[in-house]
Amino acid sequence: MTAKYLLAAASTLVIAIAAQAQSPQQTPAVPARAQSTAAAPALAGGDLNPQGSRDPVYRTDGDLSRASVADGFTFAAGGDLLGPENPLTQLGNPDVDRMVKLFRDADVGFANHEGSGFDLPGPPGTTKAAQNGGGYPRITAELDRDFRAMGIKMVSLANNHAGDWGPGGLLATLATLRAVGIVEAGAGASLSEARRAGVVYTPRGTVGLVATASTFNPATVAADAIGALPPRPGIGVLHVRPEVDLSDQQMVLMRRLGNASWQPGSGVRDQANAITVGGVTFRPGSSNKITYIVDESDRKAILASITEAKRANDMVVFSIHAHEVATSGSTASVADFLPPLFHQAIDAGADIVVRAGPHIMGGVEIYKGKPIFYGLSSLFFDIGGASRSFNGHAMGGAFNDAAVAVTTFKGGRPDVVRIYPITTILDNRAAFGGSKIATGADAKRILQAVQRESEPFGTQIKIEDDIGIIRIQ
Repeated sequence: MTAKYLLAAASTLVIAIAAQAQSPQQTPAVPARAQSTAAAPALAGGDLNPQGSRDPVYRTDGDLSRASVADGFTFAAGGDLLGPENPLTQLGNPDVDRMVKLFRDADVGFANHEGSGFDLPGPPGTTKAAQNGGGYPRITAELDRDFRAMGIKMVSLANNHAGDWGPGGLLATLATLRAVGIVEAGAGASLSEARRAGVVYTPRGTVGLVATASTFNPATVAADAIGALPPRPGIGVLHVRPEVDLSDQQMVLMRRLGNASWQPGSGVRDQANAITVGGVTFRPGSSNKITYIVDESDRKAILASITEAKRANDMVVFSIHAHEVATSGSTASVADFLPPLFHQAIDAGADIVVRAGPHIMGGVEIYKGKPIFYGLSSLFFDIGGASRSFNGHAMGGAFNDAAVAVTTFKGGRPDVVRIYPITTILDNRAAFGGSKIATGADAKRILQAVQRESEPFGTQIKIEDDIGIIRIQ
C-alpha cells in the first residue's frame, strides 16, 4: 500500500469516528492594506478630508477593546459565495432586491469568496491545479462586479479553493477583485501580504479584515522570500494537527496498517504510546474524540496581525475558513480549538469574528460584548445545478438555508445583531443560486436552528417578525 492510499485510509477513519460520535445527537490584484510601524504611535481611522483620503487619528489610549466607528455603523456578514449562476442586481427581482438591500444599507458588507475569480482563459500560466479543494469553482469578473454592486465591499480569500487554478489563478483573482473594487484579505503574493489586513474606508470609519484558514489545500500555503528565493503566492493559514483517541483494537489495526506501509517520506511515525499516519496522531483511549493541536507560530502571527490592524483602523473583523467539527453534538458543532482562538482574537482587538466553511447554520456566541458567528452557511449556492446533484449526492435541505447577520455599533461596541434568514432561489432560472429573505415556516426553521446551535454559548436570540434579534448587554 503506498503512502497516498495510507493517508486516504487514515483520513477515512478520522471522518468515520467523527460521524459515529455525532450520529446519536445530530439535528435535522491586491487591495490596499493597513500598515503600522513600531517607531510611530499607532493610528486609527479619522475623518475623510475633502479629497477623500482619511486623516489619521493617533490611538493613544491603547484600548483595543473598543471600536471607534460612528454610532449607527453597520456591518453585514454573509456566508460563502458559491454562486449564483448569473448576475442578480439588474434582474429587477423583488426577492433578490430585498436580500441585496441588507448589504447596500450596511456600511460594509462581507462574504467568503469561495473560489477563484477571473474570466477564461485567464492570464498566461493559469490552469487547473493538480490538487483542488473539491472542485474548481470559478467566479466570473462580471459576477465579482455584481457582488460589489450589491454592497459586498470586502471578502476573505483564505479557503480551500483559493489555489484551485494554481498560483496564476490566485494572482488573477487578486487582480479581478482590485479591478472591481472589492477588498480582500487572507491571500497574497507572499505570506506577509496574505496575513496583512485588507482595509475598507467608509465615512463612518475604517474596517480592517484579517483572514486565515485551518482547512486548506497544502499546495496553496503562501511563503515569504528566503534569500534569493522569491516569495510564493498563496493564502495565510493556521496549521492544526488532529489527534484521535482509538480503542485498543483500533490501535492494533492502525499500527499494523502504518508499520506494514512504512517507507521514507510516508508520514508514518510509530511511538511508544501513539502512531502518526498522514499527519494524524492516534492514541489509546475510549472516547473516539478528535482534538486539534494548533501551531503556535501561526497562532501568534494571526493575533499579531489582528492587533496591528486594530491599532491602524476603527474596527477589525477576523475570519477563518474552518471545516473542522467536534466529535459530539450536531453536525454544526465546532472543533475544540475554535472557541479559544476566537476569544484570543477578540482579546487581540477583533470586534467581530466570522467562521466560514461549513455550508450549514452554526450558532452565535457573545464574548466580551462582541459577536462570534460560527457559521452563516452559503450566501449564494448553485453547486450541482438545477438537479442539485454533486458527486452523486443530493445537495439540498440544510445547504439551502443560510443567514445574513447585520451588526449595529453604538458607543464603540456592537449593540444589536439582527439575523436575517435566507434561502436559495431554486424556482427562477435567471436568479438560480441567488438568495431571498425567508419568511414564515422557512424563517422559523432557520432561526430555530441558530437558536439551538447558540444554546451551548448561552446566547439569547429572540425571533421578531421573522428576524433573529440579539441585544448585547
